[in-house]
Amino acid sequence: MILMTLTWNEFRSAHKGKDAKEVSTLWAEYKIKSAEAVTHSEYKRILNRLQKFSVRFSKQEVAELEARAEEIAKESRPDNYTCTPTDSWKIWMGPTQACLLINTTRKLAFTCSRGYWRHYYLNALYVDRSLLDKVEQLDSIREGYAKTNRLVRRPPLPGVEIKLPTSAKEYQLR
Repeated sequence: MILMTLTWNEFRSAHKGKDAKEVSTLWAEYKIKSAEAVTHSEYKRILNRLQKFSVRFSKQEVAELEARAEEIAKESRPDNYTCTPTDSWKIWMGPTQACLLINTTRKLAFTCSRGYWRHYYLNALYVDRSLLDKVEQLDSIREGYAKTNRLVRRPPLPGVEIKLPTSAKEYQLR
């Protein structure tokens, strides 16, 4: 992801002819979106490092990365969200890599990729899987959750925000 950061002067000159109050409001929105993009890319980087290189890290380094990922996850999800092992899940997969993973019990949606799903939950049970023919259908479902502020624009943190059994032993415990 390429993140372009502007200074206040660059931003102001790009919005010449607009009222100062309006430019100030737009600047505040820009800074929030910029911070969200940085946080999202850091979260993806941490999950990627844990997924690919966790055997190279010491237990302390893994714990630090997991703690940072959990901190980022807590900042970007609704305050009242909790997940239990008995929550019901649905995944919508479109014709591209993009997926929408929905906790139907809590009515909260997470964006993820097929690669994320394949790595963490390919063999998971208790998930309703649906395939869509068109990207527009997935976009429509995503927009519906976004309008109600029930969309988290990143994958859920395994074991914290999503708890699905992935082995025979875990199936028995549920």
